[in-house]
Order: sequence, then C-alpha cells, then structure tokens
Amino acid sequence: MNFKNYRLQKLLGNHDYKLALVPLDHGVTNGPIQGIEQYINTIVDLFNGGADAVILHKGLFRKAVESNLIKSGKLIMHLSASTSLGSFQKNKILVSNVETAVKYGADGISIHINLGGDDEKDMLKDLGYIADECCKWGMPLLTMMYFSNPDNENNVTKKRHLVRVAEELGADIIKIKYLEGLDEVVSSTQVPLVISGGEKVDDIKEIIKIVSHARECGAKGFAIGRNIFQYDDKTKLTQVLCDLLKGNIDYKTAVELMGYEYGK
Repeated sequence: MNFKNYRLQKLLGNHDYKLALVPLDHGVTNGPIQGIEQYINTIVDLFNGGADAVILHKGLFRKAVESNLIKSGKLIMHLSASTSLGSFQKNKILVSNVETAVKYGADGISIHINLGGDDEKDMLKDLGYIADECCKWGMPLLTMMYFSNPDNENNVTKKRHLVRVAEELGADIIKIKYLEGLDEVVSSTQVPLVISGGEKVDDIKEIIKIVSHARECGAKGFAIGRNIFQYDDKTKLTQVLCDLLKGNIDYKTAVELMGYEYGK
C-alpha cells in the first residue's frame, strides 16, 4: 500500500477536495500571542467548527495527542522555525524531522520556505531533503511558500515560479499568500493550492472575500491562522468559512451569518 497516497486522501478526500487548515505554529516566532495561549481549547474550538486539520510544532503536537484530540481532527507537524527575537526571522531552519512526526502519529508534514534571500539555498536544500523523507515514510508534504521580499507576493509571474519550485521538489499541497490573479497561479500547477490569510485584519469580511474568491479561482482550500484563532468566536467563523469553501453557502450568506449587512 502507498501510505503517502492513503494519508493524502485522508486529508483531501472529503468535501470534494476542499481543505480547511488552521496553522498554530506562531508561538515559536511570536510567543504566546492571543488565541494560542490556551491552545488546547483553541484546537477544540477549531475542530468543533469543522476545521480539517491544525498545524503544530512538535511540543504542542504532543500535548494535543495527549489530550486525545487526534480523534477529533487531523494533526500536521510543522518542521521549520525562526523567531522574532533574532536578526534572521526569514531564515527558517529545521527543528524536527519526518520520523518524529510519524512516531507522534501525524497526518502530514509542513515546512515553511522563503525564496529570494541569501539563505534561499539552505531552505531549498531542506525542502528537497524533507520531500525525500516524506516519500520514505509515506507522509504528505505541505509547503508554505513565501518570498523573502514581500513586494514579490503580488507578482503573478514570480508567484507562478514560487509554486513551480514547490511542485518540482515534491510538495503535495502548496500554501501561498492570496493575490489578485490567483486563477493564473492555480492554473499553472497540478498540485492543490491553499491560500493563507496573511496579517491580522480588522474587518473579517476581508477574509470571507478571499476565501470566496479563492474557491472561485480553483484553490483547494485555506490555511488561515491569526484571522481565525484570534477571532472572538473562532468556532463560528471556522464553520462559516468551511461552509463557504465547500459551497454550502455563498459569500452573501457568509457575510450575513457573521453579523454584517451585505453590501456595506
């Protein structure tokens, strides 16, 4: 049996290949920020809202397994990190490995890659290595693909190149920052794309809008962190975004369910 395909189907096989992910790996970079101080409660809220999986570093992953949350939803282990305490936040390094994730019972692997900086060569090497290890251990690989220079995030040509790097080096799912022209990026790859929520927004309608547009463009889902786990009623927001992603409701209904008047 191809265990990688088996696990990948577990992640992608429901909801017509629509995937609702919530990354909770922010604590290494930013510390115990709002929404993840009591992360077990947050994970429960997210799964109650219908999230397919959460993304965790190994320490929180272990606590989630000990709390029996592995029965409530899928858990993806994040393997790369940096902190805001130092001068090299864009330089993500490996802090765990695929074998550890397998032993912990992970449903998939996640790694963050920034391209375009002086440390690009090191992260490309890590991506290639982790992709090979995922094949060895039968684990799906989610690559979070960003640019070291954020000005490149809205450049469709460069974003297509970014996605192609991930596809060619073995990604099974690719996370990118949302941009206008997303449809051109989606059409350039055979690998499922999920979109991030970016920086925290003041108006949650912005997140509803990008999830709706991403679905129209053919994206397979979202991987939204702060804009979900820092929302007051994260269960309700997760449920609305999941229903929107799966086509159970439209944009107008989603906006109204979140307490906004459509068109304003």
